[in-house]
Parts: sequence; C-alpha cells; structure tokens
Amino acid sequence: TTIEQTEDLNILYRCKEGSNASNLTIRVMNIVEKSLRKAIKDIPSNEKEVQDAFENLLLGADISFSRETKSVEYSSKTYKPDFIITEIKLAVELKFCNRKEREKELIAEINDDIMAYSKKYKSILFIVYDLGII
Repeated sequence: TTIEQTEDLNILYRCKEGSNASNLTIRVMNIVEKSLRKAIKDIPSNEKEVQDAFENLLLGADISFSRETKSVEYSSKTYKPDFIITEIKLAVELKFCNRKEREKELIAEINDDIMAYSKKYKSILFIVYDLGII
C-alpha cells in the first residue's frame, strides 16, 4: 500500500464513516489487498484466471455482484466492467500485466474506462495484477 492509498483510505473512513457504501467499498479493497495474491496459487497466464480468483473471494465474502453483464456505451465504443457491485454502484475492472509493453496499454485502457464508467457508476476500482513487470 502506498502513502497515497493509505491517505485515500483514511479520507474514505472519515468522510463516510458508518455508511454502507463506504463499508462495502473498504471490504472489497481489503479483499484485493489482503487476499487476492494468496488466492492465486500458481502464476496466472491470463486475466481471466485473476478474475476467477477475485470472483471466488467475493463469493466467499458474501458480497453480491454481477460479472461482465452490463455494458456502457461511450463515444463509439461499448465498455463492460469485469464486476459490478450494484448495491454501491461500484464498477471493478481487473487488468493483467505480464509483459513490459503492457504498462503503456494499461494506462490507455484505464483512462478510457474512467471516461466510460464514470457516466454510469458512482465509483470505479481498478485492480492491476502485475507479475513484477511494472
């Protein structure tokens, strides 16, 4: 966790203390931070393997979600978040980095996703699963 992430979490705790949305958002972020790498036993070969592990963690935490079900049209493209936690209007997008060139592609993808998803969702959580490239 970086200093900025810690500060962001502290702000989230202070601003919305006791609200269901902030509590659930923090639960999801904690799952990612504390459990995602542990849940993946072997080095993943693709993004779907990481998504599957994240899905299992959400199921285990009894968090209601949908996976790749609702699309957002923005500009001339259609975007579909990997996961949606409808209760708190949170879009979760997983990215997988397994080669050096992927870093620049991720930046462009995330920027595109922000523009599209911010039209429909209150919050967006990006998870970048890096194999040590970045």
